[in-house]
Amino acid sequence: MNRKSSAMVVGDCKRGVSGETGYPAIFYQTAIMVDAGWMTKVLQKKLGLKRYLTADEMYQAITSVLQADEFLYRLYYYDSAPFDGTKTNPISKQETDFSKSPVCAGRSNFFSQFVQLPCVALRLGTLNFRGWTLAPAFERRLIEEHKTPVEISENDIRANFEQKGVDMRIGIDIASLAYKRFVQRIILFSGDTDMIPAMKLARTEGVQLVVIRIGSSLPENILRHADLCRELKWELSGASAK
Repeated sequence: MNRKSSAMVVGDCKRGVSGETGYPAIFYQTAIMVDAGWMTKVLQKKLGLKRYLTADEMYQAITSVLQADEFLYRLYYYDSAPFDGTKTNPISKQETDFSKSPVCAGRSNFFSQFVQLPCVALRLGTLNFRGWTLAPAFERRLIEEHKTPVEISENDIRANFEQKGVDMRIGIDIASLAYKRFVQRIILFSGDTDMIPAMKLARTEGVQLVVIRIGSSLPENILRHADLCRELKWELSGASAK
């Protein structure tokens, strides 16, 4: 059934006519909120992927959790804009222009495509440079070989970045949607316990909170402050799974 064409606004919910019974069917106005950093990490682990999902694949995965009685109000996608500054490697003294990196180009292209999909709102925080740190492979070698002193090459360190502003944007949007009664349900993709105050506020305002489990990825505190929990069952198919 085409929910958009058959539903009309009545009170807090959308009502239409069920194609199977002829009786009125209620559709809950639903917002989806995605902590992209969290979702990308746990979904790649679940699927066994080493690449990023395309914009279409990510959209399909997210919207697959919608149920028949839910009318998508908007999909809010929270991520950080790629770092595009220039920094000097302290070992080689060579400058790196991160704006020309494949990661920067790939993320910019993803955002450009994703924002054009239906009902998407892109919310970008910032990615701040926090100096240089040892590369994981070098750290493992230090532990395994127990050798001192150790010579460090330019490839043994990596830039350290910190994401800022994403949690705040999610919390503000949850509060705004709840206070203004724009939605009746919020589906949240996040395992960050910093979301709990905003989740509690939404429930106090009468909005149902649905959290999404991807594998064994949700802390107990998140589950405690949600009304419902759903498992993401979406899978890549065919050649795209490679």
